[in-house]
Amino acid sequence: MTKYTVKSELTDTPWQIENRTKKNKFMADESASGKNVAPNPVEYLAGAVNSCISISAGMIANVHHLDVKNFKVTNQAITTKLGHGKSVVSEMLITVSLGFATCAPIAAPSPYPIVPRPPEVISVCGFLYL
Repeated sequence: MTKYTVKSELTDTPWQIENRTKKNKFMADESASGKNVAPNPVEYLAGAVNSCISISAGMIANVHHLDVKNFKVTNQAITTKLGHGKSVVSEMLITVSLGFATCAPIAAPSPYPIVPRPPEVISVCGFLYL
């Protein structure tokens, strides 16, 4: 088991947060000023999900000696307002596209809501994608 710690604190600029890990610092920005000096928390969440998918796919491709080319993940996170200034990520529409050295590029759009449901399985050139 690995333990990860992220410490976050508000900065002097309203709605900007400084996050610190053991070795890195990164900002989050939810400012109404429109400055957008950093991604907002939902964009970080979508990026984290994309990173997990990409890293897992890279490991699988490596173990099975697959020559995967142009692996890309696009994530459209949709929020629902709950009232009182609060919202929740209610859905993520994830599209994975890739190609192989011996196959044409494919696109496999897969809208997976946060609430679990059976994934659609797509098999391309003998490789399994969820």
